[in-house]
Amino acid sequence: MEDSEFVPGNQPDRCPDRMEELTRLEALDVNSASVQALFRDLIRHRVAVTSTLPIFEAEDGIGYDSAKLVDSVRGLVGVQ
Repeated sequence: MEDSEFVPGNQPDRCPDRMEELTRLEALDVNSASVQALFRDLIRHRVAVTSTLPIFEAEDGIGYDSAKLVDSVRGLVGVQ
């Protein structure tokens, strides 16, 4: 996960265990206060964010449910 602030116990200048990282990413609640604060900060500073989904899908042969992701993003931005 490129943003390891959501991995408990992360340490400066040390990457978390990759499998733990992926497990945390899948379990991450986008409605949690910490994620929502990150979204607000990115929006406030007009930071453009692009999808890295193809990178995650190609890495280690792990595929993510893209329909679930699209539904989640639509919910976040208020599009049906």
